Amino acid sequence: YSLAGRLGMRWWISFLDVLLARIYLVIGNMDACWNHFQLAYEREIKVPEDRIFLLACSIGGQIYRLYGDLKSAKNLFLRGMDPDPQDFGTFENHLYYCLLLIAEGNPVEAQTRLKKIIEDSCGNNLMAINMPARVILGEVMLFFGQDSEGSKLQEIVQEIDARKYKISMFYGMGLLAEAKAAHGNKDAAIAIYRSMLSKDMELQNVWIRITAYSGLYKLLNSAEEKQKVKKEINKNLALIGEKSTLPPLRRLYLIY
Repeated sequence: YSLAGRLGMRWWISFLDVLLARIYLVIGNMDACWNHFQLAYEREIKVPEDRIFLLACSIGGQIYRLYGDLKSAKNLFLRGMDPDPQDFGTFENHLYYCLLLIAEGNPVEAQTRLKKIIEDSCGNNLMAINMPARVILGEVMLFFGQDSEGSKLQEIVQEIDARKYKISMFYGMGLLAEAKAAHGNKDAAIAIYRSMLSKDMELQNVWIRITAYSGLYKLLNSAEEKQKVKKEINKNLALIGEKSTLPPLRRLYLIY
């Protein structure tokens, strides 16, 4: 990183900023994540045609989405979207935009967009887009009752697991656990959440841990177990809070 800076290699510096922002996002160091996002965004907004700008929009949008600021997330995803996506950056913005559509209660448009993303990303051999798009489409199918018990989603999760697309696999597992719980199979849902926590030992993704522990907390009957899980939730939230000290992040964290 320092060498690229000394040599004035703008593209490489921005690429590394985006990469570092993604790493810090996973481990919950949101101050460092925000700093690297801002560096890449402010540098690349002057040359958006170089495409790294799209990746900067994506990581910035993810920061806002995870904190629950969907309006700011949408603005960044829209800035990073081309009408006809062909590369990873713009595909990713389209993908996360679909998550916002679902959160806003617009699954019909999300389903239409996701089907196109799946088709186009497969044609461009972008499986890192294709796999999560299929998982999110599985979420829409659950919503419409087209896969009420999550059997099709489970097949997708197993395929993703075999291909080692970890983040997509965890997102799919969370959806699958919700589907199992919704159909009264609490034991299966609890087992999935526990599996998420076990598998995350390798990845150390703080957001996955919060999702899994929160799901467990809703399902457990034992007051003692619930207390232990609540302690873990608070510990992970505190971990994010300790690294959310910059003014824009502090505001978002307090709302979150």
